[in-house]
Amino acid sequence: TEGVPSYRMYDLTLTRNWSPALGRSWQVLHPIGPDSPLHGATEESVRGQDMEIMVSVSGLDGTSSQNIQGNWRYLPEGIKFGFRYADMLSAKPDGRIQLDFSRLHEITPAAL
Repeated sequence: TEGVPSYRMYDLTLTRNWSPALGRSWQVLHPIGPDSPLHGATEESVRGQDMEIMVSVSGLDGTSSQNIQGNWRYLPEGIKFGFRYADMLSAKPDGRIQLDFSRLHEITPAAL
């Protein structure tokens, strides 16, 4: 209706929108370029908007063949500029890969 703000939703283009196996780490990455609705966003502009980023992921469990889904919601106060998620994978001395779930929500500084 006229004069009333409306809800808008954008599908974000992903660098890779699927993974053949989640036995290894997989990140959902959206490149912020000229075609991105986030292009030009700053920490100040994001904080000043009534916005949220919603992420929905679905897949198939390799053991039970059941559909699985995950949904996350990121509000402006939860969006960190100049940070990235910490590495969760490391190589053990015997060459095997170790996945450290305790670092799931850990972030580290990153260049913008």
